Amino acid sequence: MKSPDEAYWDPAFDYCSISIWVPLQDATLDNGCMQFIPRSHRQKVVPHHSIGRDPRVHGLETDAVDVSAAVACPVPAGGATVHHCRTLHYAGPNRTGQPRRAYIMIFGTPRQPRTEPRSFPWRKQRRTAREARAARHERK
Repeated sequence: MKSPDEAYWDPAFDYCSISIWVPLQDATLDNGCMQFIPRSHRQKVVPHHSIGRDPRVHGLETDAVDVSAAVACPVPAGGATVHHCRTLHYAGPNRTGQPRRAYIMIFGTPRQPRTEPRSFPWRKQRRTAREARAARHERK
């Protein structure tokens, strides 16, 4: 199960944003349409880990969710899904021989500092190639 968008962001802040996902061709169950866990945006951010528990992978996933509750949302090309930054969501596997492309837009209010900080340990465990390059650059 993929994580909410907020799981990637700085836990010292609160966020209020929406993501708009627009498929550039029909998004179906066969090619991996978006799937959402209803009402998950009302929960706190649940624990996550890198996909496959590989810290070199940028993507996050969680095991703390019952995916049987997911609602698949097939959408025609040019249609859209909209979700809150805390909504648990993922795109299913693409079982076709064709790529599935989409355009994603995120809109939100300015982030707000939290009075009580949170801890997202999965953010400290990640070590993608991009982050390694950034760390080398910061040391110079």
